[in-house]
Amino acid sequence: MAIAGQVVLAIVIGLLIGSVLGLLIWKAWMVRHRKALRLAEQERSVAQYTHILDSLEVLCRAVEQKQVELSEAAIRISALLDSLPADISPESGCGGDPSICRDLPAVRSGRGPQGPDVPRSP
Repeated sequence: MAIAGQVVLAIVIGLLIGSVLGLLIWKAWMVRHRKALRLAEQERSVAQYTHILDSLEVLCRAVEQKQVELSEAAIRISALLDSLPADISPESGCGGDPSICRDLPAVRSGRGPQGPDVPRSP
């Protein structure tokens, strides 16, 4: 009877160890899976931003070559800027002019720049 008890105890301990190891493996898999999903989402975001920037570049060239009217270009640029997320960092590329980065949130919202040298509308 003592041997049967030891066998049962060994089986129970083996099942517990197997369950703990299975849980750890599952958690490690979930961490990798979530990391892969985050990476894929970042890649999609980068692709979307690249597409928006490419569209802005083409639109600017069209304006420069007078292939599109300024009013139409302004509407399209506004739509492209509105498609960018609000939390995009200004340090991501302002062409070396910090005033552009400072005024970008105001331009996106349609308020216009509010600098000291810009007259405010009543």
